[in-house]
Amino acid sequence: TKSNDIWSCPSSIGSVVGEAEQVRQCLWSNGKGPTSRYWLWRFDRATEPVPLDNLWGKTPDQSVVDLQAAKNPQAGYPEGTSDVELAVDAYFPKTIPTVDPELKGVAIHPGGRNRLLLDSHAKWFPDARLTR
Repeated sequence: TKSNDIWSCPSSIGSVVGEAEQVRQCLWSNGKGPTSRYWLWRFDRATEPVPLDNLWGKTPDQSVVDLQAAKNPQAGYPEGTSDVELAVDAYFPKTIPTVDPELKGVAIHPGGRNRLLLDSHAKWFPDARLTR
């Protein structure tokens, strides 16, 4: 990309969620590169073999096939690349008891979160587990 600014939503910078320890992550393995405030949870394990629900090193089509085969209730059954989440705004559902009280029910964008999908489109989705 031409700018590392795309790795953090402007609304997240300086916010309680965007600055939370669980949210900020360095994009480079040496810990010295740009910071992301999105959760890139499908790319967190470069292990061999690559699990079915991980998109590490896979083509978009293979990613869809593998997610269908995984039958993971969290991921659902994607019909195509527009159903596969790549990255999401950080959020802390009110339904998880271990969430810090300051973060419980909080997201970058009130009431929902932005998601980047495998076909490269972004969309805001409401989330009933958020209060603010």
